[in-house]
Parts: sequence; C-alpha cells; structure tokens
Amino acid sequence: MRVILYYHRKVMIKNCFALIFLLTLTGCASKSAADTANSEAVADLNAGQPIRPLFGKPELRPLGRIMLSWNRIEAVSGYEIQESDSEKFTDILRTWKLSGTQIELPYTEGVTRWYRVRSFTLDNASRWSPIIKIDDRIL
Repeated sequence: MRVILYYHRKVMIKNCFALIFLLTLTGCASKSAADTANSEAVADLNAGQPIRPLFGKPELRPLGRIMLSWNRIEAVSGYEIQESDSEKFTDILRTWKLSGTQIELPYTEGVTRWYRVRSFTLDNASRWSPIIKIDDRIL
C-alpha cells in the first residue's frame, strides 16, 4: 500500500510541475501564480488529497452549447462538476460525475451560471477548483 501511495504521489507531483511549467512558458501564468499553484498542489498531496483541476477557457459550440474543459489529473477515479445559479454555490442546480476532462452543456442567453470541478479517488476528493462564471460577456 505504501508503495502505491508513493507512486501516485510522485506521478501527481510530476504532472503538477509539468502543468505549471507549460502555463509559465506560454505566459498563461505568472511566476507567482505558478509558485502558488505549486505550493497548493504539494499541500494537497501532503494532506492526502488529489490535486484540484483547473478550468481552461470555455468554448462556444454550435446550437447554443458551451464546452467546459479542465486539466487531466493522474491517478484519480474521475471528476465532479457542479452548476449553480449563485456564486457562493448555495443552490446546486446540477452535479455530474465524469471520467473525462470536458463537458458540453446547453447555454441560454441572458442566464448566468457558475461552475466548479474537483477530482476524486475512491477514498478522497480534491478541493474545488476556482469557479468559472458563464454569461454573455465571457463568450
């Protein structure tokens, strides 16, 4: 059991460093943002939690749909996505559990929705991602 946990932790740290490197290299994250993401990932792993995923840029799809995607996290069972009509997630409208890293959803003009995602294993779940707001201005 100890060997398996060590392996999963090593894989997660490696993937986290690769993601941070790419974000910094492409200019999507500043050095301080990369340092923050790195320290958060290490803290999550030390607490026995999976690394939390981060949303990419939402993509408008045909027929009034929107594609949400997030980074892949190694050694997790899947992802849980929540939709709310409030920024504080006091009312959860829908919840999905997926094994993939994207979801295509209907989009209604003039309606604002907030989404968050987290990764999970059989034993634990990550912290929620930073929320993403979907409204007319983001598209």
